[in-house]
Amino acid sequence: MSEASSFPLHWFQAYFVQATDVPSLDGFYAYNPQLFLENCPRTDIKNFWNKAFRTAATKFNVQIISKKQPNWLNVYERLLDGNFDHHGTDGVSSSENATDTTTEVKTDKRSLGSASRSATRALTDDQWQAFEQQYRCMQEDRKWRLPDGTVVEDEMYKYAKTCSTEHAIHSFILDIQDEWVKKMFTAAQIRVMETYNCSPLPPVPECVANFFQLIEDKHDFEDLCAAVRLAGPYNEVEESDADWAQLSLRDLLRCYRWGVIKSLADRNSEKDIILRVWRIIDTAFDNMSVHASRCDKASVAMSARLNKKRRISEAGLAPKLAAWKPDLLLTKDEVEYGCSENGGKEESGGGTKETVEKWLKVPKLLKDMLDLAAQKLEYDETLVRQLKVIGFIHTHLRVSMMLLDSPAGYVTRLSRTRDYEVPIQKERVTHQLLPILKLILKAKVEWCALLCA
Repeated sequence: MSEASSFPLHWFQAYFVQATDVPSLDGFYAYNPQLFLENCPRTDIKNFWNKAFRTAATKFNVQIISKKQPNWLNVYERLLDGNFDHHGTDGVSSSENATDTTTEVKTDKRSLGSASRSATRALTDDQWQAFEQQYRCMQEDRKWRLPDGTVVEDEMYKYAKTCSTEHAIHSFILDIQDEWVKKMFTAAQIRVMETYNCSPLPPVPECVANFFQLIEDKHDFEDLCAAVRLAGPYNEVEESDADWAQLSLRDLLRCYRWGVIKSLADRNSEKDIILRVWRIIDTAFDNMSVHASRCDKASVAMSARLNKKRRISEAGLAPKLAAWKPDLLLTKDEVEYGCSENGGKEESGGGTKETVEKWLKVPKLLKDMLDLAAQKLEYDETLVRQLKVIGFIHTHLRVSMMLLDSPAGYVTRLSRTRDYEVPIQKERVTHQLLPILKLILKAKVEWCALLCA
């Protein structure tokens, strides 16, 4: 789009109809940032939007407008990032889900001179109302009541009211490892919530366990390579998991032999590390007819929530709100059951991007997946209580996994594993790399049992 006259002016009309303050370009940007960002021209962005706004105000006979401008630096930063989510009030679900207010902000230091950052935003009045309505719609006899009489949803609500910026708790996600849980519940209550209707991750299949047993004591690199090469052969159909483990190890051992892992760690290239290392997550699910997609595809589950209220009004068809595009989507029969996200460069777990994705964005996306899967099951409670969705956070050479389920009441529970790390030294492969392969396979076995049920 290059000229303001070609802009679909009815999009401005929808903003003018609902505006409570004096209309401004800043207000329009806040009303629908996704539409704003997706329709920016390549050059002269500020002049383009001001001209379009004045043209629309004249057409719709808006006689008083404000000159208040958007934060143009923020606009340019988000355009450079190219991965912007919608954060307007239309993106709020009124009952099942809470809000989406997280935004990714990255800058090109060469053009803007500021550091990359991610941020969470304060909840708007409409988002607070949606959260309140979600809580008020809960039936008392269906809430999760602990043996001592404590109602989990009520305690979560109390804490959520103290959080002015977006938090996973606004979606009633009980993150067992989050610090707020220790503040609101006793140790005994936490043990109940952590273990109720929950089983430990299953063991790996016997054929894989036997393969790992052959190589676990091989700490010399050449001995390990020989043991991996001579194991099997494994039937790629009947022993597909052992076949996957052997092929994955042979590929990674080749990387160690030629110094590729060390080079990847030094260059800190996100795409290269995913391509050479974390592809083991993608390929683990091949024999389950699971589609592992890293093609920059938006989550259908999140899109379903964001656009649940999309309608045609007197202003025309409301624009479709864009959902988040995770690094990896795991889908079977058009239903999303898992995702992964790369947390950016290595900052020992304290990076802003990793923190936001680990504690907010991925948990909320998993909840959207669980909600849509439950809908596909027509909310059969027996089946819904068995549902689990899986999320991986891989940052540089570290990885952790999270499982989200709905054990009781209206609560979704998030459980996390510890961080595992791919070693740089080839002598550490059996100590550090094998546990990662086992973790992925345990998640697969857990998921396989669910899908078969």
